[in-house]
Amino acid sequence: MRAADHLTLRPATPDDAGLLAAWDEEPHVIACVTDDPEATSASKGDDLSAELADQSDIFRYLIAEVDGRPIGAMLDIDPAREPYGYWAPIGDGFRCWTSGSARPMPWVAATVRA
Repeated sequence: MRAADHLTLRPATPDDAGLLAAWDEEPHVIACVTDDPEATSASKGDDLSAELADQSDIFRYLIAEVDGRPIGAMLDIDPAREPYGYWAPIGDGFRCWTSGSARPMPWVAATVRA
């Protein structure tokens, strides 16, 4: 990113499903979620359109853009209320963020007090 670039985070919509699905087929994204050499997608067949349409205050996707060009995505989760039990038991008042990019770079996961 250059000093003049403008980074924004915007809410993802069901219209972003194709973009996220394309990113999920990138080898660096697949490598972040599995070590299965046969894997062809990071989303494992999830219906991204439905997931994007079902966002709430418990989980929501954000798209990172530089000067209006999508460069990555972020998932913001309330770990105490998410229904799948993925996160270890945690008290109220925290948010978990996971992020990734369209180009190879490390994924980031963080738990922060809201």
